[in-house]
Amino acid sequence: MENVVKKNENKIDYRASKYRSLINEIEFDIDVKEALKGQSSFECNVFSELSTLSLKFDYILSGNYMSLASLNDVLLNNIQYNCSHIYFEKITDNIESDNIEKGFQNITERFSVKNIPNDYHEFLVNTGYNILDRVTPSRINEIYFPVLKYDDLNIMIMSVVSFIDSNGITSNRACIVKINRENGNTDFHVNGKSGNFNIGNSNRAKITSPLSFFKYMRNLIGSSFSFTYYPKISTYKMEREKMFLFCNKMNQYLIGEQSMLLNAELSPVIIRQIRKIFKNMNEMNNNIKLDNETRDKIESKIFSTYLGEYITRGFSDGELKEAAKQKGCVCYPTKISFKGHELSRGKASARSKEFPLSFESVFYSLNTDIEIAGELDEFTLAWFDKSFFYENKDLSVSQTTIKIKKDYFSIVLLNTVHRNRKLVEFIEQTVRTAIS
Repeated sequence: MENVVKKNENKIDYRASKYRSLINEIEFDIDVKEALKGQSSFECNVFSELSTLSLKFDYILSGNYMSLASLNDVLLNNIQYNCSHIYFEKITDNIESDNIEKGFQNITERFSVKNIPNDYHEFLVNTGYNILDRVTPSRINEIYFPVLKYDDLNIMIMSVVSFIDSNGITSNRACIVKINRENGNTDFHVNGKSGNFNIGNSNRAKITSPLSFFKYMRNLIGSSFSFTYYPKISTYKMEREKMFLFCNKMNQYLIGEQSMLLNAELSPVIIRQIRKIFKNMNEMNNNIKLDNETRDKIESKIFSTYLGEYITRGFSDGELKEAAKQKGCVCYPTKISFKGHELSRGKASARSKEFPLSFESVFYSLNTDIEIAGELDEFTLAWFDKSFFYENKDLSVSQTTIKIKKDYFSIVLLNTVHRNRKLVEFIEQTVRTAIS
């Protein structure tokens, strides 16, 4: 594919700068420098001083520091991990190479041969391709596929549509699909640009959000490759329960030790008080009885109130976060939404991402109801990110909002400044492990 790059007035004609709005330029610079640090002829200072992506692409390719295929792959990964919305699916089928190539052929014949210039059709092979350097969405509201590739481990697919966004500016809606051939785990990465459009070369499918574009792509991939996904309706309850356990585990890193110490002191006193009060109420009305279930429920509510006062008044958030991080805490909840048995809907949120939910009084007023519910359908987690961004402070965090619905599982990355492959992969792998 090296011969795709052409010289234009002594400059490299590399068109991937058209994807500038999708590229994280800070991370692109870091990735290129890391890939080329062993090449003595590559001058980092010169590269850093180049002011545009076009100049950087030209410097890399004209100096033969990186092959075209390698640069295209660097950009694909950059765009993928710069997307703010991630959706989880899992494919049930065995993923054979013949099926993959048939799927590529279906997509190519339906879309690519019709909107990609004839000069580049020779690269549209069923074994796969990455021609980000050539294929840009030149027609408004048409879907393009600049990347269809696979190896022994993964299948990678990129689609992109150029559209007029809500600000009246031409923007790109992109989706990068990564399918793990070994276990069927499938991740859809979609950028978060706002705006509505109809896909002109796909039955005018209406796209109104990242979620609707994901659903469109999920159906397209399923039909093109004859893949079947595990039905969310049969897994969402279990996923909510497992993420509740995960959040509870992270919360225990923060306050578990203090909770246990306080409970040892207060539990006997609280139980005696409950028994005494119920005895008095029984003397007033013999219909009032105290059973173990009622006693435990009341004790839990009373203890939660005392624990809330003990934590919020007795400790600094930094003190407990530092201790929790050393124990293995990777994140903490800052907002939760749940459906309780007694409450139709319960919600609690922290004042900011720096404050764990366990430092808010409202958390303790709902704590018993949360435990009874035993599942979470929407929540926000703050992930410690110092190990992914060396310039960050020790307790700095990046937030994600996770939604577990009957028809989709999504992770939304809320940090628009600090976002890279290592952080995103860590979050994905941690959440995948939690729900497996």
